[in-house]
Amino acid sequence: MPSDAFDTDSPLLPEIAQLEEQFEEFEAEILELTERLSDRQLSWRPANKRWSIAECLDHLNVTGFELLPRVDRAIADTQRQGLRRRGPLRPRWRARMFARMMEPPSRLRAKAPEVFLPRWPEEPRKVVRELIDLQGELIKRLHEADGLDLSAAQIVSPAARWIKLSLGEWLVITAAHQRRHLWQARRLLDDPSFPPADS
Repeated sequence: MPSDAFDTDSPLLPEIAQLEEQFEEFEAEILELTERLSDRQLSWRPANKRWSIAECLDHLNVTGFELLPRVDRAIADTQRQGLRRRGPLRPRWRARMFARMMEPPSRLRAKAPEVFLPRWPEEPRKVVRELIDLQGELIKRLHEADGLDLSAAQIVSPAARWIKLSLGEWLVITAAHQRRHLWQARRLLDDPSFPPADS
């Protein structure tokens, strides 16, 4: 592996820098969305089978933390083989399709795979803290992956073995997936039945 593989003084590659900026923006958006909401508001559901704000956020937690070990293995394998970037990140058509499907405003409703279903949030504030922590974990992986060939290692989805995407593709789709569910959570604030702030 080249000696500069973990040179933190080197500028990040453009795609990595852009993703890092997005995850930092997600952290700010999560705080802005939730800081004035009570536990009751975070847990409120517009209908029995629709998610609350806390469940939208926990779905991102469950998905993100389920994928992190697979991302770690992909990074480690690529580092071990000394595979470095030789050009810009170019997601394949399947990854571009998944990312487009995720981006808000989304009219396509799809049932989340069972492995990614949110847990009932008994502690909504803990859900928020975990999602903020996840952004830091994702940024850490971005720095570890910077300079590596992001197309070299394939990651198999925990939800379906036929879904195999590269490390770079998963990172791009993760950002789009977070945008989708933060948008979904924010829409609940505009529901006429959304509970008022606790007095």
